[in-house]
Amino acid sequence: MFLSDFSIRRPVATLALIIGLMCLGLLALSKLRVNQIPDVDQPLLAVSIPYPGASPETVEREVINRVEKTLQSISGVYAINSTAYEGSASILVFFNFNKNMVEAADEVRNAIASVRYKLPVEMREPVLERVDPSAQPIMQLALSSSKQSHAEISRLAEDVLADKFRGIDGVAVVSVSGSLKRELSVLVHSAKLREFNVSVADVVNALRNQNATAPVLILK
Repeated sequence: MFLSDFSIRRPVATLALIIGLMCLGLLALSKLRVNQIPDVDQPLLAVSIPYPGASPETVEREVINRVEKTLQSISGVYAINSTAYEGSASILVFFNFNKNMVEAADEVRNAIASVRYKLPVEMREPVLERVDPSAQPIMQLALSSSKQSHAEISRLAEDVLADKFRGIDGVAVVSVSGSLKRELSVLVHSAKLREFNVSVADVVNALRNQNATAPVLILK
């Protein structure tokens, strides 16, 4: 009852005290630091698994389902979010905040390696990385045109704009998504194949052998 009695006996002092507290609160609010992306050690690992040529359904059936089962056995995992794309799989592994992330990364690698024999031979080695909220894109641009085709916009984004953005000081990574993948269509004539005694498989193998990517030099 002390506060109520004091407020009744000294209303002016009580009002001054309330106003003073409000002013202090406003002053503290103006100096409060706010960060849109705070520096938090987020216990999250991202696993990217390339599987060239596979459809999203095949990626989910042959890669994601098998990898998820072994990742669920890791201690400290409370959620797994997987997405199947055309030719790749993306798996996000969420851990408890008390989990040592260095050990978590080793456990994820070992878990995937333990089921590697069950995964497709064509699948490439998984890429594991920590998710850093501060490394998220700071700028996103969308291109559209009523006069240019999708292919023309894709060439503009990849061959012109992306290269110019990469040359800007301070830009770390520039990625292009949604563009058309370039490909060639080869038409074969059955009469010519019979004339030269060449099968379609021979043509496919010849194209595959000529379509190789290799480094031309090594910088030391």
